[in-house]
Amino acid sequence: MHYHYKLGLLLFPMPLLKDIWLNEHTRLALWDFNEGIDNTLETLQLNNIQRLRYEQFHHQKRQEEWLASRLLLQSIGFNHPISYLDNGKPVVNDEIHFSLSHCLPYVAVLVSSRPCGLDIQKAEEKMMRIKDKFCHEEEWAAAAVSSSPLDYVSLLWSAKEALFKVYGENLIFKEQLRIAPFDLDEAPFSAQVHLPEGVVAYTLNKSLVDGHWLVSTVMPSWA
Repeated sequence: MHYHYKLGLLLFPMPLLKDIWLNEHTRLALWDFNEGIDNTLETLQLNNIQRLRYEQFHHQKRQEEWLASRLLLQSIGFNHPISYLDNGKPVVNDEIHFSLSHCLPYVAVLVSSRPCGLDIQKAEEKMMRIKDKFCHEEEWAAAAVSSSPLDYVSLLWSAKEALFKVYGENLIFKEQLRIAPFDLDEAPFSAQVHLPEGVVAYTLNKSLVDGHWLVSTVMPSWA
């Protein structure tokens, strides 16, 4: 039986940049966070557990990221209790899955009836400096001949981050997460996750928002 997750109406006026259904079971929302910590704390309805988790973050940037994510969830009617696995992955239950990503001021959430992953990443030169840590040689060969190697490598990172979030396990980015060659101007694109029990093929969606690449994926139903 398919679970249809219906997101509620917005409770607060927010600058949603995207609010789309990728398919009948998967919804993506993206917004521009400019509320500030004090205003967000006044707006959010944090319970004691949430307040304790917020207070565990000692850096303002991390506090803003966490608050922005929770305000987005609350604003789209996602009010389910969130728990965390030993590996740190946030979960709800077997019927509701979600993934959060932020690259302030942008914050995004993906909600689906299947395990899913989401990442937003600005194309920055630092990605080129660390590419050898996560790019397979074949992936870099495709990036090198693309119209923008920097954008290509940034997309490789975001794609692998999104795939990693599906599982939340210690996957080796360079070897176990393999992205097929793609065109920067076309979507979707494909990937393979190499697991001990076999290879799982994935489809990824991508879009560009103000210099930030947004990549999302959902575990296929046969996996």
